[in-house]
Amino acid sequence: MPSPARSASTSLVSLLTLSSFALGLLAPTQQASANGFGEVPPAPSLASLALAPERAPAVGFEIDAKALGSEGGPLADKLQGDLETQRDGAGFRATSDPRDPVILIVIERASDPEKPGYMVGLSMETGDEIVSGSARQSDCSLCTRTELVTQIGEEVENMLDLAREHQVPAVVEPGDTGGEEEAGEDGEDEAGEDGGEPGEKKLGTLGIAGIGVGVVGLLGVGAGVGLVVVGERPLDDQPRFQRNFKPGGFAALAVGGVALVTGVVLIALDVKKSKAGESARVQWQGAGIAF
Repeated sequence: MPSPARSASTSLVSLLTLSSFALGLLAPTQQASANGFGEVPPAPSLASLALAPERAPAVGFEIDAKALGSEGGPLADKLQGDLETQRDGAGFRATSDPRDPVILIVIERASDPEKPGYMVGLSMETGDEIVSGSARQSDCSLCTRTELVTQIGEEVENMLDLAREHQVPAVVEPGDTGGEEEAGEDGEDEAGEDGGEPGEKKLGTLGIAGIGVGVVGLLGVGAGVGLVVVGERPLDDQPRFQRNFKPGGFAALAVGGVALVTGVVLIALDVKKSKAGESARVQWQGAGIAF
């Protein structure tokens, strides 16, 4: 029978060989998982964060006049048309991105019945967030409908500079002319080909590490099973003595099993972290104006 020193040496050599082989596989695995298609995406350039050339700023309007009853619908339509004309004259364009700034206007009756008129609340949203410092309230007591429209137009004029400061950066590839139609088509292609299906989540650092550790674990388990199956073999130069591969196999099984479990845990933690980040997103809460 071989000595304990010889068995320990055999186990150590087996584990070192497995580790070197597994680390060689791990590096390309991490690189291939960088963007899900086996290619590492290039670093973003400054051009990709610039506004598209000759692209006018965008602003939209949402008008809530339901509190005025039957008068609210015609008033909202009139106000929408006037504000769009005012927007075009100021060099703005209609919104094309959900993150473009939108001016919210809420109109209600004046609270004092002895002073008929209106109360107007205004704010600005970009996506799901209210722009800081945009919320304001305007008292239009004793105003006629024409005076109300004029006063709202003046308030909107004062908010256009704020809208200009909160434009969405457009992605512009080097050499792109920056047309709105081309930018929209490029965005759709990127979302469909590179971005995957809506809601699809890519693995983070923990997930990639979990895959690598899991690969090492699988290799260790496979090597351990092979060594255990081999069992004892006679030495070539000394047929009377046998080499026992089982201790090394059991050691490889133990190390590989631990690595495999660790990989699964890392992947589970990465998925849990991704779901936690998704649930923490700000949800839209309506017009954002309370009277």
